[in-house]
Amino acid sequence: MDKIRSLVTPAVWTFLTFCIFISSLFSFNWTENTKEHFEDGYFYRSTVTADGKLQVRQWDDWYHSSWPQRIPVEINAVGINEPLYEYQIWFLVNTKELVDAGKLDNGGTAIRITGPDGKTLIPFWVEHWNITTSTGSKIWVRVPQIPANSKTYIYMYIREASTNSLSNRDSVFDLYENWETGLRSTTPWSSSGWLTGGSGVFEIHTSTDQL
Repeated sequence: MDKIRSLVTPAVWTFLTFCIFISSLFSFNWTENTKEHFEDGYFYRSTVTADGKLQVRQWDDWYHSSWPQRIPVEINAVGINEPLYEYQIWFLVNTKELVDAGKLDNGGTAIRITGPDGKTLIPFWVEHWNITTSTGSKIWVRVPQIPANSKTYIYMYIREASTNSLSNRDSVFDLYENWETGLRSTTPWSSSGWLTGGSGVFEIHTSTDQL
């Protein structure tokens, strides 16, 4: 230490002493020299809001360390005077922009959606996947609870690396049938003449005859 002291001015020595004190106080040093260093730091586990502000997050409200970015989705229930349970809603997200920026995989498999706590996964289904225009992709979610007369957030986690998709319409809806394509799901319907499903019975005609 005396050798170091002899090579520096008093002002510089005071600065060095301060740095050593800070280092011992927090018991670690951190220098970001590479992209990998940056991705290992807290700034990579962050949320960018619509106003462009960066919100740094700790692990207590983050889904998983392998999902480095998330998008907050606001649910506005102001004016609704009772809580909503197991409620299905949809939102649009500009997936073209995310894919072009290298933040999301082309197939949309690297999507996870959590509830307001930022950690608990909730069911979702990508009804329309669009990475050719900026009009966005349509995503349905099933939210366990939306408090009355309030604004709350759910979170869409994304990453570039593809993985197994959790998009599942049957986990979002109690009953779903895509009538627009003319196709009927094999479950939960039965097809012995009349079609039964839910609590009702009905018949599908292929002509324009009235029932």
